[in-house]
Amino acid sequence: MKKWLVLIFAAILFIVSGYKIYILNIRDAEFHIEETTTHYGVASLGIAPTVISKPKVKKMMINKNQNKVLRVTVPYKISLMKGAIGNKSLKQTIDMSNQIRIQAGGTVWTANPSKNIVLTGKNWKTSGNVTIDLYIQDGYPETALRNFQVYLLESTGTTLTIVHKYV
Repeated sequence: MKKWLVLIFAAILFIVSGYKIYILNIRDAEFHIEETTTHYGVASLGIAPTVISKPKVKKMMINKNQNKVLRVTVPYKISLMKGAIGNKSLKQTIDMSNQIRIQAGGTVWTANPSKNIVLTGKNWKTSGNVTIDLYIQDGYPETALRNFQVYLLESTGTTLTIVHKYV
């Protein structure tokens, strides 16, 4: 009987100590967001400095159902930091359609999917356009959608994300 009690006690102790080790290994993940205000044509400071130019807006129909949209085209130029130029082993993949957002009519609109940009030590800068369609419909009148705000989400490689608000 004593042997069984000792074995049961040892098993309980082993299980409890395992839970303690597991509990000690759990870490809280904190993410911080910092918002800054910047101007069109000014480079952001980060891993890949980005220059956002003034967006172009065009009203158009996009399909057979005659859905009206405001097509906002946001031009950008992106490059690696100067210290990274010439580094042959460096490869930075960036999805600009995921980094540029527009807030209009009380909603945040994301860009149409586009190809990822790959910056390397040789090809260290590029430019392009991100297209965002703002659908004109009930609840989103054209006047509210034309009063939009452009945001650039910049990852820092840590738990901090910087959100640039363009004015």
